[in-house]
Amino acid sequence: MRRTLINAASVFVGEFLIRLVNFFVPILIARVYDSSALGKYSFGLACAVLAALVPDFGLHLLTTREVASRPETLSTYFWNVQCVKLVLIVATATLVFVAAGLWVADAETRHIVWILTLRLLLQSLSQFFMAVIKAFERMHDLAMLQAVNFSLVALGLGFGFYRNWPLVALLCVFLPGVLCEVVLGGLLVSKRFGHHLGFSWPSWRQMRSISVLAFPIGLSVILITLNLRLDVIVLSWLRSASDVGLFSAANMLSTGFFLLASLIIAVVFPRMSRLASRSPEDFRDYVQVLLKFCLFFLIPVSTAIFFGADLIILLVYGHHGGAAPVLKILAFAVPMIFLNAIFFYAFVARGRNSSYLWVMATGVGTNLFVSPVLTWLFSFEGTALANLLREACLLLLFIELSLNEQSLLASAKVLIQSAGILAAHTVFGLGLLRLGLGAVQVLIVVVAVYLVVTFALKGFPKKRELLLLAG
Repeated sequence: MRRTLINAASVFVGEFLIRLVNFFVPILIARVYDSSALGKYSFGLACAVLAALVPDFGLHLLTTREVASRPETLSTYFWNVQCVKLVLIVATATLVFVAAGLWVADAETRHIVWILTLRLLLQSLSQFFMAVIKAFERMHDLAMLQAVNFSLVALGLGFGFYRNWPLVALLCVFLPGVLCEVVLGGLLVSKRFGHHLGFSWPSWRQMRSISVLAFPIGLSVILITLNLRLDVIVLSWLRSASDVGLFSAANMLSTGFFLLASLIIAVVFPRMSRLASRSPEDFRDYVQVLLKFCLFFLIPVSTAIFFGADLIILLVYGHHGGAAPVLKILAFAVPMIFLNAIFFYAFVARGRNSSYLWVMATGVGTNLFVSPVLTWLFSFEGTALANLLREACLLLLFIELSLNEQSLLASAKVLIQSAGILAAHTVFGLGLLRLGLGAVQVLIVVVAVYLVVTFALKGFPKKRELLLLAG
């Protein structure tokens, strides 16, 4: 349990620092520049994130899973994966440079795409070293690397905003921090795990074998990211940069919850992988307890976001009140985002490639059809509705697969109860608003009722369940 707590704290501290920068950059852009600048940044980030998936392509997650289960394979994965990644990075950088030059007409947007892509491609090298560190559950080393990156970027951003740099110049301050993180990560892995590392020349046969194993994971990660970023891309095509900025202001919170879910899974994924290979029954219990804990905390969080949307937008941005209706819609997606992340990583741990690939492909297909239609009809509020429908579709498919295979869920009772409670919360809260209560008063009453009902149903997480998660 002590190791799990240390790992969790280290991951959250390190990632919190990096996500803190990523969170505040668009806020500062919206405040210092305008919603059009935020729209350009959001578009550039969406393109860069998709491009950065190519050199990853499941290699990081596969390395963590395999090395956590069999540490003796580190040398094989380290040298062969590095070789594959370098080839993919060079190819991706060339493709993005040419494509942006040909198809992105606005010069500022084009430069933003190039800079953010270069940053994330460098980050991909660092993330591979982090995947090795995660496999050995030495998360405190991750915190050190990310703290160095954070310090350099924060200093650069502070100086850039103080001197009123143009947006393109300001974004260049990301590069020294991530480059330093790459160098330190490589040195740290060599020092900590040199006894496992050794040296072996990459071979075509081993690189092909690893690539084949990583392909289903990588394809699924691409589909997940496409799901998350398709909204901004579609909105950019159909609406103005200002509309993209307003949507991004609200959508940043739901994207943040997806990243938070990924952080939580990063802590427990090595343990999930070991349980999946050794004891299917313990693995199923572990996943079900993880789902229960997330729902217990996320239902009141979702309620708070719904009734506090106007206040959240005001506190974070100071304006952009038009984003509040979008945030209210996305509030309902927050629990589903967490649950879908848990299901995905659980299927990866079990090696059920066809299952999660089918779910992700169906989600992208649904999104490709629904997002343009709803965006065209209802502007950025329609885009938010498309996101909500996408997450609901993914969750229903994951539940169906889990129940049919009986590998993750014995029953959908907890999920059905949670959906009913969330719906009842909303109806109850809206009724209180109609009676004249303020949003804060409604939130206090609704959460109090939730705690009472949960206690009455004996649904509080148990101590033994906490110990199971902590390991």
